[in-house]
Amino acid sequence: MTEAVSPEQWMTPPRYECRTVKGQRIWVRSDVRPDQLDLLLRHPGQPLKESPRGTVTRVGTWVVKRQSAGSLAAGIKLAMRPERNRQAWMAAHYLRHRGVRVPEPLAYVEFRNTLGITTGTAYISQFLDGFLDIEDFLFELIRRGAGEATLREFLDGIARACLALEQAPAWHSDLAGKNIFTRDGRLFYFIDLEAVRIGSPPTEEERLKNHVQLYDSLCDAMGDALLVPFIEKMLPQGTDIRIWMPQVRKLQQKRRAEVEARWEREGVHPRHLRHKLEELYREQEPPEGRNRP
Repeated sequence: MTEAVSPEQWMTPPRYECRTVKGQRIWVRSDVRPDQLDLLLRHPGQPLKESPRGTVTRVGTWVVKRQSAGSLAAGIKLAMRPERNRQAWMAAHYLRHRGVRVPEPLAYVEFRNTLGITTGTAYISQFLDGFLDIEDFLFELIRRGAGEATLREFLDGIARACLALEQAPAWHSDLAGKNIFTRDGRLFYFIDLEAVRIGSPPTEEERLKNHVQLYDSLCDAMGDALLVPFIEKMLPQGTDIRIWMPQVRKLQQKRRAEVEARWEREGVHPRHLRHKLEELYREQEPPEGRNRP
């Protein structure tokens, strides 16, 4: 099913409004005063992430994600196709309206020069305080000795959240564990909403991509006895899991090899679930075992 999506509807849903001030066009929750928004935009905050064209900082209970156009040509392109940078803002409202959990959006700002060309944007949303992404949450479950029933319940919750996203309908192009957060292992929130397409469910190829991403995030900590039923819960009726899973495994191995090759080229070595588990198992190994050649 594909649903017509009106950009205007999701730019200014109930309780939100559009404001224009010099050099800025703003979509914001109606109860936020101009001075409060200005303080959020000016505050240096606590850095969370940085890239050549953007920064992500925490300011109190909010996350401020800034992006710059980078060049005059890019600014003109943004002015001609503004929906590209508005995607996270629209997706947040669309998904919340349909009962899919995402951080609360507070404001979206487009900065413009005197020619009306967009020079940058800022997206302000709720900071998920006390939450962990599902890889880190799973590590904590394992570290605390969680049993099979607890792990199955955890996976069932993720599957229900992913099905709710699909049935909204919507598709997240980067449904890796780092983009799904939880505080209790029962309720799950999606982030990185600029990667969400709203108004249509995933194709079979897109669903396969998501399942590869999820499998890759979890397979270092869990075997197929848990992961195959988890994947099967997210398949349309009539799909044969015996045909589906070999595709998932093959593409996951390819994805992992490509990612690790890129890390090697770039000289980066992120500490992921696999590395944490290796350290945990070394710590739990009896002293005499650690000294074996």
